[in-house]
Amino acid sequence: MRSKSVLSAGLVPAVGMIAVLGLSACSSGGPTAGQRATAPTASSAAADATCVRVDADSGRPFWVGEPSAELSAAAQELQGLVDAHAEALRGVSFCSHYEGVVVFASSDAPAGVLAAVDEAAGRHPLATVSVERHGLAIADLKAAAASLATRLQGEEGIVSIGPDIEAGDIDVGIDESRITAQQARQAVASIVSQTGFPSPQVPIHFFDESGVATNSASALAVSR
Repeated sequence: MRSKSVLSAGLVPAVGMIAVLGLSACSSGGPTAGQRATAPTASSAAADATCVRVDADSGRPFWVGEPSAELSAAAQELQGLVDAHAEALRGVSFCSHYEGVVVFASSDAPAGVLAAVDEAAGRHPLATVSVERHGLAIADLKAAAASLATRLQGEEGIVSIGPDIEAGDIDVGIDESRITAQQARQAVASIVSQTGFPSPQVPIHFFDESGVATNSASALAVSR
């Protein structure tokens, strides 16, 4: 699955990255550019023109190449805004071929925060910056993931839990030699039904440790 690291780990290549809330400890090691630069085969690459493209086989984003100095500078400044407005923004990611960067904002991000993003982008005229508004801000998504991780502490076969900044959901990593996707889904559903989460609903996707989405087309949406 997508390499995971804390939000402050750096800019290679997803600026915001996934903050893993592991069941025992957080992971702070980020992937190298070489580890993240392998493109999918032509047959498996998703046929779309979105900024962050997804490999059709694994269901995960991919990146190829390296960012320009101007693009990196823009991404660094925009990530600073995410850090300052964690209640409204979710993260920053390079486009899959480093042709630009995208800022992920919550669906209800205030106009003032979005204006600050536009202003920051304007200081980097050679960098293409886009904004996508959907889902929760990173503060809310991390809180949901932390809550779920606490409730699943000790659950056999669930190896990682963390927010996905691009999709705006929670990724649950499983070891399919120890638990099936169906069992993992049942465990999460049981926790939710017994304890409940505060609203709103958050999609949850399950991935085996090799990175292939498991039943990702029918993600479990839980009322957190």
